[in-house]
Amino acid sequence: MGPESSLTKRQKFFHHFFTALGLFLMATITNYFIIAMYHKTINVSGIYLLAVILTSLLTGSYFWGMLSALGGVVGTNFCFTYPYFAIDFSLSGYPLTFFIMALVAIGTCALTVNMRKQRDAAHRREKMANILNEMDQRLLQIDEKKQIVALLLEYLHIQLALPVLYFEIKGDKICCMGHLGNAQEELTDNQYDILCRSLKEQKIIDVGMTEDNPSGFLSIPVIRQNRVFGAACILLQKENLSTEMRGYAQGLVNHFAIAFERQELSEAQQQILMEKQAEQMRSYLLRAISHDLRTPLTGILGASGAILNNGETMPAELARRLMLDIHEEAQWLLRMIENVLSVTKIGNYNPELKKTMEPVEEVIADSIARCKKYFSDLKVEVHMPDDVIMLPMDPILIRQVVTNLIDNAYRHGNSQEKIELDVSVCEQYVEISVQDYGKGLPTEKLERLFSGIHNHQQQGGDAGRGLGLGMSICKTIVEAHKGKIFAETVSGKGLRVAFQLPLEED
Repeated sequence: MGPESSLTKRQKFFHHFFTALGLFLMATITNYFIIAMYHKTINVSGIYLLAVILTSLLTGSYFWGMLSALGGVVGTNFCFTYPYFAIDFSLSGYPLTFFIMALVAIGTCALTVNMRKQRDAAHRREKMANILNEMDQRLLQIDEKKQIVALLLEYLHIQLALPVLYFEIKGDKICCMGHLGNAQEELTDNQYDILCRSLKEQKIIDVGMTEDNPSGFLSIPVIRQNRVFGAACILLQKENLSTEMRGYAQGLVNHFAIAFERQELSEAQQQILMEKQAEQMRSYLLRAISHDLRTPLTGILGASGAILNNGETMPAELARRLMLDIHEEAQWLLRMIENVLSVTKIGNYNPELKKTMEPVEEVIADSIARCKKYFSDLKVEVHMPDDVIMLPMDPILIRQVVTNLIDNAYRHGNSQEKIELDVSVCEQYVEISVQDYGKGLPTEKLERLFSGIHNHQQQGGDAGRGLGLGMSICKTIVEAHKGKIFAETVSGKGLRVAFQLPLEED
């Protein structure tokens, strides 16, 4: 034991000594006052018994309680029994009386010490319950494994005041996931062997401090239903952990095992949900594509069939109108295929775009010119800053976004008013918005606008073509550029769709 530990025990000894002595002297003085006032010695033993009870409660020690009891017996005999100030147990009846008093005092001491221990144990259980409750509240607010590990190390380090580490099995390796205190990530060969054995055997291994091995080591595996998540390691310093503190540490670790299990189940459920959503999106995409392809192909087949069957007798004006219908439907199919190819280029999860610094003005001008090839009566009013705006982007994909927004505003706006296209520059991004003057969309449809989820069956076989698919692709392209897209119904105008792109690369 170090000098600090010895000094603490010495201080504790003197504290208990002066406590017992002080209570004994107070009981003696109190007895003198009572005898002086009432001239009766009947309450002497009771006063000393009260001193024994208080000594036992304040010191929590059998030794000092029993010593106080013997002091009470001797004090009664010495100070308040004739002959005064002399110890004489030979008087008739006194040996038995003093013996009974000593037994009562010792029994009282045992009861009070036991009560103190039960009280202290109840306080520790209450403290542990409060800590676990606080810990549960914090665990409910986190869902990442690194955060759970950090919280486990924090509680172990604070409660034990010792260096702690956490190790996890990754494949064939055991990796350190975190540490607190003056612990190092690297263990000694002996400590590493203890850790491996603890994980393999799924049990606590405590190598205490001895003269031959001054560096104690405690490994507590994190186990839940025979599933080993890792191990919490505690480096002992100066003295070994008591049985109570070891059980306390094991309880904390077992409690966190539930959190690790919950986190793994949450990840598994999230993965299943993502796969389910991906499958649903593939189903929606195929349904939208099949619908959008069927509608123009039906028109092309019908118009071309009419020309083939009645070409010789068909009026030239009617034949020209049918040819224009075929041309328009073919253009729509081309735009549809371009949207699908855009999705293919971006990919599903980790899009790698080839970004270059491009002037926003040129991209918008190309998009408007492209749309005017499809819609000869298209009117677009553009508002842009005077300065040239350069943005890191894939120009082909961003042109596709602007084209889709203008196309959507023209076809679904149902208005003869011109479409407004605004470009504004903020501190960290550029916003491009397209405003039509139609009826807008209700809130429930705005929430699904970029999802690509639309029930074409409810709209009929000849419902508006491309509903939702182009907007879903716009969202995919914008998010691949680390931007965001949103839509709102402007009172007195119509639907406004805007997207924002960062001015600089991350």
